[in-house]
Amino acid sequence: MPSRWEGFANAAVEALGAGNPCVFSDIDPFVIPYQDVALFHRVDDKVDLAKQITKLVKDPDLREFHGESGRKLVEDRYQLTQIAKRYADLYTDIIE
Repeated sequence: MPSRWEGFANAAVEALGAGNPCVFSDIDPFVIPYQDVALFHRVDDKVDLAKQITKLVKDPDLREFHGESGRKLVEDRYQLTQIAKRYADLYTDIIE
């Protein structure tokens, strides 16, 4: 995802959850939650983006590591029941 800016990107979670090794821009909305499970490139740097993608293409172990670690992160952090509970807790706090 060669983005200049993102909020919470559902597409990033979906890609990681599907076990896809990912390359994201090095912006906080990607680096902070995904720093251990993805590769990053400098914003607007096409050469760096290509370099990171090439790393994945050439290294099947790296692809497997990032694919599996990203999938596990999504399973651990973004289960529907967990998200629903967070919303319920937030709404309860607001009402109180």
